[in-house]
Amino acid sequence: MKNKHLTSVVKAALMAAICCVCTMLIPVPIPGGMGYINIGDVTVALAGVFCGPLFGFFAAGIGSALADLFAGYVVYAPVTFIVKGLMAMTVAFVIKTNVKYMVVPGVFSAEAEMIGGYFIFEYFLYGNEPAVAGVMGNLVQGAACLVISSVLIYIVTANKRFRGLTAI
Repeated sequence: MKNKHLTSVVKAALMAAICCVCTMLIPVPIPGGMGYINIGDVTVALAGVFCGPLFGFFAAGIGSALADLFAGYVVYAPVTFIVKGLMAMTVAFVIKTNVKYMVVPGVFSAEAEMIGGYFIFEYFLYGNEPAVAGVMGNLVQGAACLVISSVLIYIVTANKRFRGLTAI
């Protein structure tokens, strides 16, 4: 590739669009109007794998924040940008150390960031009890995305056809 940066920007833009669509695809609202459960974290982890830490940060952050804006959760968009961006960055950094053995720890760390990040935000926004209640929905989402994204990352990194597209 002659222009590696252009390729990275295009991959990041594509992953941002995929993150947005997958986040909005099958939203399951959390009772009390405090967000929704979705499969967007799967694409957040894949953004880290395909785009690397920096471009993955922006792909996951922008795509997920746009989903919040489109779904009417405007107040969550800034924190979503930061949390989801950091998740993709964490996945990229941790998995890069050893793809074969660090996929599950990398995705687990990212999901722990998501749960902690939203807990802190909701604690300051709503108070202690609603923030603690929101943790359960985030745990369910995190567990589902941990399993799905770990399997997909193993498939992508083991397949010779996809290996050239990854940034890790």
